[in-house]
Amino acid sequence: MAVFVVRYDLRRPSFAETPMDELYRVALEQAGYADEHGLDAVVLSEHHGVDDGYLPSPITLAAAVAARTRRIPI
Repeated sequence: MAVFVVRYDLRRPSFAETPMDELYRVALEQAGYADEHGLDAVVLSEHHGVDDGYLPSPITLAAAVAARTRRIPI
């Protein structure tokens, strides 16, 4: 049986020009889409203290995802 998930770590390499707030906004939009279209889970990775923005606080993002979704496990 196939399982379909979306995974976010919100890394932004130094050469990227996308603002961090846009990365978070789009991730929340995608999580809502995943929930509406029957995907199986949202997965959040974390890592502290790196320069590329690697998600330092997944619990905060999980709360925002939970506010945008109804049924998908986070």
